[in-house]
Amino acid sequence: TLMHEPFDLHRSVRHCAELLQHRANEQHDRLTMEVAPEVPQWVLGDGARLTQMLLNLVGNALKFTTGGSVSLLVDMMGSAVRFRVIDTGIGIAPDKLKIVFERFTQVHASDQHRYGGTGLGWSIVKELVALHKGRIDVESEPGKGTTFTLELPYQAVSSPAPAVSTATNALSNY
Repeated sequence: TLMHEPFDLHRSVRHCAELLQHRANEQHDRLTMEVAPEVPQWVLGDGARLTQMLLNLVGNALKFTTGGSVSLLVDMMGSAVRFRVIDTGIGIAPDKLKIVFERFTQVHASDQHRYGGTGLGWSIVKELVALHKGRIDVESEPGKGTTFTLELPYQAVSSPAPAVSTATNALSNY
């Protein structure tokens, strides 16, 4: 079930990059994040689920990239918000692209001990995208990298009014 409430999309994207920056530094990867100016700051949707999807996509990009770069780019595609996770990692063979979203599938099964994982990350993302009524695509070239493109139909909303704390109100009465 998805929440349907205002959330700060820019903050969610920054939070994802902040959480994964240490891993990128350890692997000597450059992790960049860019949100285009036309992307609304506040949207109606499920911020926790967006963070989960971005952590899976960017985390996997870092897992399969060493000494390269991973970028999280956010812009608009028509009325949808488009998220692109672009890496310079090992890439995915063309015959494996059609199965990357299947549960318990390891695209690089022979390297499972090296990379780890359960084969659930991309399938979870696909299910969450479907709940959002969005779409996800993947393009890749072995040895050159991979791009995941996620489009979500978020509706821009005004910044919610700050909640007034009842404790603060009670103290101000004295």
